Amino acid sequence: GKRTQDSVVFKGVAGETVTLTAQIASGWETAQPYVEVLQNGNSLAYETLSGDAVYRIEVTVPESGIVSVMVSDYSDGPTVVELHLLRPGE
Repeated sequence: GKRTQDSVVFKGVAGETVTLTAQIASGWETAQPYVEVLQNGNSLAYETLSGDAVYRIEVTVPESGIVSVMVSDYSDGPTVVELHLLRPGE
């Protein structure tokens, strides 16, 4: 299958723990998109999604700056992944 990639970025604060929720909104039933949270090329967390489950990914930001969330999908059809970022207190 082809590989599609999508990314979302946010500004992180050192020591802050953020929670990312990820869920497959639409796509093939067999799709298993891969979500990875990165900062400066270092992987902070990753999760493989499947079905209609909502995944919670908790990340403690190592240093202040841009954090990126990459979504990769190797399935044949278009897969839409819904991401939400929850900061402390939300």
